[in-house]
Amino acid sequence: MTVIYQGQSSADFMIPVAVTAPSVFTSNQAGWGQAAAINAANGSVNSPASPVKIGQYISLYATGEGQTTPTGADGKIGPSTPPHPSLPVGVTVGGIPATVQYAGGAPGQVAGFMQLNVQIPVGVEPGGYVPVVLRVGSTSTTPGAVWISVTAN
Repeated sequence: MTVIYQGQSSADFMIPVAVTAPSVFTSNQAGWGQAAAINAANGSVNSPASPVKIGQYISLYATGEGQTTPTGADGKIGPSTPPHPSLPVGVTVGGIPATVQYAGGAPGQVAGFMQLNVQIPVGVEPGGYVPVVLRVGSTSTTPGAVWISVTAN
């Protein structure tokens, strides 16, 4: 990059750009805390009062997935074929790798809004503060920053 100010140019310099910067949406809209998640079994919002059961699915919502296939256009509603991240996506729940059934654009939402349908893995310790970590490519969300509520079967 070069900066030009009042006719004067700086020396060229590099600005690093991350390939991905994943972040899970949270109920408090702060990027940390209870995930803004939906329990797939009954459509309820995940919370300590409405936890997801081990083995069932939960929908998480995220952004920062980087390039997608097909490519999206910033600020535009996604195409009829939902875009999927070009890089591999992984999720851990309570430190255990989870099955990601779907990772891609949410129908009718703007480009960059990603839905993840994740199965809660066997072995997760039930509780109201079960950490969720999203990885896209080689970049992960901050461990312990986002959680969901899980109950035993």
